Amino acid sequence: QEEALRDSLAWAKTNADYVLHTGDLIDWQSRANFDLVKKYFRTGMFGCLGNHEYSRNMWLEPSEPTEAYKAGTRAAVSAAFPFDVSVSSKLVNGVNFVTLDDVYGTVTEEQVARFAEEAKKGLPIVLCMHVPFYTENIWRVDRKFWTAAAQKGEPNFYRDAAVPEIAGEWKKQREDPVTRDFIAYLKGEPLLKGILAGHLHINVQDRFSPTAMEYVVGGNFMFHGQHVLVS
Repeated sequence: QEEALRDSLAWAKTNADYVLHTGDLIDWQSRANFDLVKKYFRTGMFGCLGNHEYSRNMWLEPSEPTEAYKAGTRAAVSAAFPFDVSVSSKLVNGVNFVTLDDVYGTVTEEQVARFAEEAKKGLPIVLCMHVPFYTENIWRVDRKFWTAAAQKGEPNFYRDAAVPEIAGEWKKQREDPVTRDFIAYLKGEPLLKGILAGHLHINVQDRFSPTAMEYVVGGNFMFHGQHVLVS
């Protein structure tokens, strides 16, 4: 894990202005893993949390996808990262990169209010978060990768162009009123120029709004990464 991260940063220093990490830098919480975070997030790197940053014992202890569960270890997680883990921003070459903790697919009213303050700066915004705000195409590709039918290679599954049944995090995004209204607002926000996300273990992109593309990237452990040119 550290070797892949080190190689990615070495490449970025030669080919890019900045590295944005979309979460799950570590697999679970431990002193060694938090030391890894402290080591690399202080060397020209910015980003957001993933659900694994809140995982206490990987799969040995079920994680609860709630703000209350995150609150149990938020102090320890916050101490490891050199930025506000809820919402943070960094200006790079005239672009406001805003990071957001949406590790269970939803956002809070406080995060929405803080994003609104970022928009008041009047700068072009690129939103960086772990779980993508799903579109029909992103959901379709996600289901093709993760469902049992896809894993078995059933051919009819790939021929069906219908949008798979809404479930999981996309269902939460559509039913949670704060998240639903925030997504609707973002679709009409002209300052939003792009969304960078991860979580799905696949590379996929789709248009999110008239002014913004959404890019989802797989993990370093699968040798995935994206070089995005912002102009």
